[in-house]
Amino acid sequence: METVAICCRGKSLKSIDKLPHIDTFILVNEFTDELNIPGVKQALNDTPITHMFNWWNYTHIIPGMISNNFYTEYNVTSIISPYTKEVGRGLYSVQGRSGLIPCSYYPDELKPYMWYNDNSTYKWDFPSCGNGAILYGAALARKEVHIIGLDFFQQGVHGYASGAETTPGHDGNIMKKFLIEQVFEVFVDINFYLYTCADVKDVPSNVKVITVEQ
Repeated sequence: METVAICCRGKSLKSIDKLPHIDTFILVNEFTDELNIPGVKQALNDTPITHMFNWWNYTHIIPGMISNNFYTEYNVTSIISPYTKEVGRGLYSVQGRSGLIPCSYYPDELKPYMWYNDNSTYKWDFPSCGNGAILYGAALARKEVHIIGLDFFQQGVHGYASGAETTPGHDGNIMKKFLIEQVFEVFVDINFYLYTCADVKDVPSNVKVITVEQ
């Protein structure tokens, strides 16, 4: 597919109407209150969606999304685990429009671009599920990757677009470092568009930062 969009949950998600035509959306973790943000439902519409979420979300959040018919109302065509098969976590089982939605482990072919730590529970890892989704999207796209809702937990702009309560999360500087070194500088033939409320500078020439309002 030509154009992929990764949707995280930060305040910049409220600018989703700035996205161009998207061939596939990748949604990260919980996506519940986000559907009430103006423009989100219209943007997703019937576009194919890949949903990436961790095990905690699978056990605590996804049952509610199933009950609210998210996976039948929207065109969710695949589910990706953020874990490689070596972690030993099982695959997710979620029913969609046409039966069980295909689910797979994080692809082995992306291991060279992940951070490796032999002493870690996960061995191959990334700073956040959002980082993993962007790396996955970069490998999937042929032309453009649009990233929205990722504000790097920066002070002053940190928070969910839905207004839901949140706590300080991952180290934003580490997240930026991963994106630059493991994604932007690797997939040099892809144009990246980062819609964010955060202050992001010194990115490679194939990345356009689009500063949006909170």
